[in-house]
Amino acid sequence: MDQKHRDELVRRVAADLIANGLAGATLQRLAAAAGTSGRMLVHHFGSRDSLMALAVARAREDELADMRRALPADADFVGRLPDAWRWFTSPEARGSFRLFGEVAAQARLAQPDDDQGVRRGLSEDWLDQFALGFSACGLDAQEARVAATELLAIVRGLVLDLEATGDLERVTQAYGRLVAHWGHGLGAAAPA
Repeated sequence: MDQKHRDELVRRVAADLIANGLAGATLQRLAAAAGTSGRMLVHHFGSRDSLMALAVARAREDELADMRRALPADADFVGRLPDAWRWFTSPEARGSFRLFGEVAAQARLAQPDDDQGVRRGLSEDWLDQFALGFSACGLDAQEARVAATELLAIVRGLVLDLEATGDLERVTQAYGRLVAHWGHGLGAAAPA
């Protein structure tokens, strides 16, 4: 199989994992999503676990690329926060949050004392990008990292709340208050 076809199969499986999560990700479900048979997936990837690892890595790369497009780390970082909320609450981003919540939970169960592994990695990329953005808006490195931590915690918490309650209006208002807090000194507007 050529690399282009292999990449397409991984992309399709990654899309399935974002849409449907890890729970129930049987070889049959993944094969249906990829448009092939389970036997062919095992033939091409060696095992379901190998395929899943590649698909999760692909989903992570795509998530980070989407986040960087939605919220580039530039001097208008805080001003972009309202528009970024539209991406944070999009079906794709919410699916990614759910998927990586499952990944983190599985890593925690598999390696409860490993704070340098998968779970840490799921936060560091976001914290780094957000801290770069806050630094570009004039915060010193320490304050930028603290603000990045607040933003990440609030976004994850509000998206989790949205998943549980479906109350987009309320969680958007809460996010708007956070943006207004930073925007007071840095020039951002609340989300519409």
